[in-house]
Amino acid sequence: MALSASAAWPVLTTPLRAPLCIAERGTLSYTFEGAWGSIDGSATPGTCEGTYTWDGTEVAMPTGYLYTGIANGYGYVACSHLIGPGGAYLIAYNILPTIEMTPGSTHSDHTVRYSTWYYTDDSMGGAWSTVAWIENTLVLDEADPDGLVRGSASGTLWTPLW
Repeated sequence: MALSASAAWPVLTTPLRAPLCIAERGTLSYTFEGAWGSIDGSATPGTCEGTYTWDGTEVAMPTGYLYTGIANGYGYVACSHLIGPGGAYLIAYNILPTIEMTPGSTHSDHTVRYSTWYYTDDSMGGAWSTVAWIENTLVLDEADPDGLVRGSASGTLWTPLW
């Protein structure tokens, strides 16, 4: 650090390190389409299709269920995929301001827009466990409160280092 305005600033000779508390584990990409209101049970869930990579291994998820709409003052786009026996599900869960539940794209920033990847199975008694945080771009091609929600999402999966 310079001791005066006229002193020279130091020249960085070592690059900055990667984030200290999180690691990039993979990617997640999916498309979805369904009726607005399925998040609160006022419509039938739609469908989701997608893939993820985890530590370099790519996996195609079986067709899942889309739950979307507005509830509790937030917009929701959640894709739930049954991945195995015993009620094993992976759930990509996006929460955003209600004013952003319109056609266009938004980036999860974990301040007012959250995207998290969860796991649950029958042994967990309805609890969800965080698999990873998702840094993603959510694109709503259609978002009609009286009709269809259609779009896609893709992004990076991050986990804590501990």
